[in-house]
Amino acid sequence: MSAAAEPWAGGTFRAIEHTADEAYALEGPSYPSLLVAAARAVCARIGAPEPEAPVQAAEVEAEGLDREDLLVRFGQAVLLRFALEDLLFEAPEELHVEARADGALAARMRGRFRRVDRGAGSALTEVKAVTYHDLHVREDENGVWRARFVLDL
Repeated sequence: MSAAAEPWAGGTFRAIEHTADEAYALEGPSYPSLLVAAARAVCARIGAPEPEAPVQAAEVEAEGLDREDLLVRFGQAVLLRFALEDLLFEAPEELHVEARADGALAARMRGRFRRVDRGAGSALTEVKAVTYHDLHVREDENGVWRARFVLDL
């Protein structure tokens, strides 16, 4: 199956002006593509691993009350993977988003991560949190999904 056919494929992110910290606008063809774009945005802000850094498989899981809450919690789970294991997200291999009977949402992603060296001279940026400030997630009339979120630096 080609990557373009995957429901999480095609999401993008870009930094946008914000009065404090750093805001990102996400866009993609599906809600799962926004989750992947958010994960990439968080990791891109932290920094880039060395190209020869070891690749390893890892999982990220999150639950949220709605799409906005899940986006924040998913980003926080990616950030936690970095904080605890020095792993930066690189690419998804599997991503499942499901609605629970109580109306909550859950996401589980298995993907490729790269280990980062936090040694002296490292050019990494500390990201404290993915926040709810100025958060929104919506699907427009053309079926394009858009979101905005802010990182606390």
